Amino acid sequence: MAKVEIEVRGPLTKEKFQKLNNFFHTNAIFKGKSRRLSVCYTILRSEDKDMASDLDIRARITDGEPELVIKVGKWRGSDIRKEVAVQIKRGEFSNLIAVCATLGYTEAIVSESITSKYEYKGVEFSLVDKAGHSYFFEAEILADEGGDKETVQKSIQNLCQELNLSLFSDEQFFDYIKLLNKEANIHFDWHQDGENFFRDKYGF
Repeated sequence: MAKVEIEVRGPLTKEKFQKLNNFFHTNAIFKGKSRRLSVCYTILRSEDKDMASDLDIRARITDGEPELVIKVGKWRGSDIRKEVAVQIKRGEFSNLIAVCATLGYTEAIVSESITSKYEYKGVEFSLVDKAGHSYFFEAEILADEGGDKETVQKSIQNLCQELNLSLFSDEQFFDYIKLLNKEANIHFDWHQDGENFFRDKYGF
């Protein structure tokens, strides 16, 4: 049966980020820490909740491993989406960007993050550091598409409440994306920046 990602998100202060990391190190299963660069082709429209696309297309590279990721469903503070990912050979990230450009995806938002992942009471928590700019968390369960997704989502929300974690409303989430795009993220334009942009700037 097909799977869907059921996620909720919320903001963290630096202090709360550190305290939550410490709590999970003691009480949860540590699943790793990773550095990721995401090239988000639909996030430009997704700044506005009324214009958010149902199709989220990203080229991303995590600890040197590139992939093309397509998510289907509205991207919001809390969402239920399908994901398809295609792994790409190491060293081929620039070629992946060229493929996206050939398909007509020439402009994107480039986002950097460092993420620590934990499993706590059956929920995967990702604590995300947006390159020192700000912090947030994601709590996720991978569930059967035909199951009671709203009940699963509610159970994640209840667990976050137990942990005294605040959740983004849709408005707060889109305001946060706008802030990141203004202060932390980079705008990429294939026609202006060229095919070697990521190799020259990031070494990919």
